Amino acid sequence: MPGKSKTTLMPKAVDESDRFFKRRCETYQMFTIHPFDPKREDEDKYDRRLRAHKEVPQVPYEPGDEEMLRKFPSEAAKLEKEKLEAAKLMAKMQEEEAKAKAKEEAANEAEARKRAQSEEERTERAAINAEKDAAMMALPPVEVGETAHAARAPQ
Repeated sequence: MPGKSKTTLMPKAVDESDRFFKRRCETYQMFTIHPFDPKREDEDKYDRRLRAHKEVPQVPYEPGDEEMLRKFPSEAAKLEKEKLEAAKLMAKMQEEEAKAKAKEEAANEAEARKRAQSEEERTERAAINAEKDAAMMALPPVEVGETAHAARAPQ
């Protein structure tokens, strides 16, 4: 009759760290877990797979099975949280773009007002100069030898 062992007899994968091997041994008592396979997964995915086995022990997760990992509860919550954060970030970026666009439009409007005012001032100066020129043309011609004051004096 075979005796009961106090330790789990299980092979350690070549690239499996001691920390993950210990976790696998602890959860192996409940169900069978595939060892770490560096060809199909990295340590992060292996860690996620161990958590998935712990949360949902009745589902056999294989190394590199991304689709199954997305379905376990804490991973689904994590993905949902990431989606919400991404949506918030996109909203913030759109808001900042709208503010920048409004600021640019305000600057363009100010520039247009400044140009219009400058054009108006030029038009006013041209009108004043035209009036002066017309007034000068309306004066009687000055005879040679006469002073301009004498020519304009009423007779």
